[in-house]
Amino acid sequence: MSVINGSDEKRMSITDDLKKLTDDELAVRIVGLNCETQQSLLAKWEWECRKLEQQHKFNRAILSEQVKWMKFAAILSAVAIIAGTILGAILTIVLPRIIQVH
Repeated sequence: MSVINGSDEKRMSITDDLKKLTDDELAVRIVGLNCETQQSLLAKWEWECRKLEQQHKFNRAILSEQVKWMKFAAILSAVAIIAGTILGAILTIVLPRIIQVH
């Protein structure tokens, strides 16, 4: 059971208000709040959270592309190994016959 005092409620209200702002509105709010007040710190914190969220989305997109290309490389390697094995087996059988003919 948690107890929320008045300052926690105020901070939660400010944080909720900041989350509703667009990036441009939040940037204007941060610039307008030069001093280190609770509002300015929470605005900066919200800005950092948004930056981290965007970075996370970017990283996930890159990772999914990397995984796709890694799967392609694995399949291509498997095909190359099978093709090399088959070619080696064929050459092992055919090459001695060609040499005996000549």
